[in-house]
Amino acid sequence: MWEESKHPRDSDGKFTNKGNEQDSIREFASFGKKKKLNFVRPLESYDRSYQHKKGYIAGAPKGKPMTHEEADSGRVNPKYNISVGYKNNCAICVATYIARRLGYDVEALPYNEKTMRGYAEDPLMFYEGEGNNVIVFEKVPKGTKTLDFLKQRCQYNKILVLSFEWNKDSKKERTGHVIVAEKTNNGICLYDPQNNRTYMGKKISQYLFAVKSLRVADLTNVRINEKIADKSMRAVKK
Repeated sequence: MWEESKHPRDSDGKFTNKGNEQDSIREFASFGKKKKLNFVRPLESYDRSYQHKKGYIAGAPKGKPMTHEEADSGRVNPKYNISVGYKNNCAICVATYIARRLGYDVEALPYNEKTMRGYAEDPLMFYEGEGNNVIVFEKVPKGTKTLDFLKQRCQYNKILVLSFEWNKDSKKERTGHVIVAEKTNNGICLYDPQNNRTYMGKKISQYLFAVKSLRVADLTNVRINEKIADKSMRAVKK
């Protein structure tokens, strides 16, 4: 169970780098777990009775593209600590982050097993490529180290989504996660929009140590499927 006291935040609500890093990695949200979850009660923004309007997500118009700094800082999933639904919505959070980078001022809704399971099973269903091309994952080739593969794929001006399972001792429990990766002037940066954590330098190797079955997809020039996003995001209230 996530214990907030072990993962302190600073004055503006961001997570600090204090606490046990490995425990934090293993306590992150999961998808695909077959158990009953206690989700928050439906919120007002769940009402999708209106007709979708092109150029909008959940009523938020597409505006000026955002930088990483404008899109992150806890704005993707600000209700992270409210309920387990906001700790199991990693695929939605990645899509919300990409939507924000593209200019939609939205935030993630909590995961709902009944209506959103498909997002966990197919984290790429939110995206469309050039000419409506389907975006696909690429696996790490046999004989290639995970970090070496990531370094090869993570280039400047690219945004990657990483999908993987956690290395667990028990084979009965299948848990997974999705995050994004970009190359910056300071090297590769792994960013988890679900809980607003970043990993750079040696912390990347520590993070990847707990990862297996890594898959990577390029989201650099994708479009968001607005109709799908309508059901999993809400417009940010001004």
